[in-house]
Amino acid sequence: MVFQFDDLKKKTILLFISAPLVGAGIGFSFMFFAIKNQPTLGETPWRTYLNIGASDESMLQKAIRTRVGIYALPKEEVIYFMASTDSDGELLTSDQRYEVSGIAPATKIWSITLYDKDFFLSDNALNRHHFNASSLNVEQGKPFSFVVSSTPEVGNWLPAPQKGNFALCYRFYLPPASAFPINESSLPKIKKL
Repeated sequence: MVFQFDDLKKKTILLFISAPLVGAGIGFSFMFFAIKNQPTLGETPWRTYLNIGASDESMLQKAIRTRVGIYALPKEEVIYFMASTDSDGELLTSDQRYEVSGIAPATKIWSITLYDKDFFLSDNALNRHHFNASSLNVEQGKPFSFVVSSTPEVGNWLPAPQKGNFALCYRFYLPPASAFPINESSLPKIKKL
């Protein structure tokens, strides 16, 4: 057998190039799977990790926070919930209309913000990206509702992107101790109209 230095060199270079790419591909696949499979609260579309931003946050949760860029603070300051599906489990998409309805939570401040498929704010003519107690003129413990649609609506309308999927982020800022444990009945419904 004759030793071929050129063959060994080509295989070594190929190995050094392909191994990090394969590793990165596996890592990103795992991270995207984890983002899509965050823990839910019962039969709701809302997903959360309550220890996002905490000192005991796992490496996976840090990766999700880094990728999505929405989560940042510990649960003592804000609780984050994400929904990429409606209450029936169907993906939120711009070719549908939705009603988001619930009871205003007992927190200092809360908001529901719409993000496009890449987790960026969606451009729209109204420059409206969220609703909160102030913009809906609702007090703690009182019902609220608004419509999410890519076409203009009368009343409380949150513009969706012109095409593609989107997600909603529900934030409770400075939640009182009485906010825990959080159950599914305290989270808004997202119904297709």
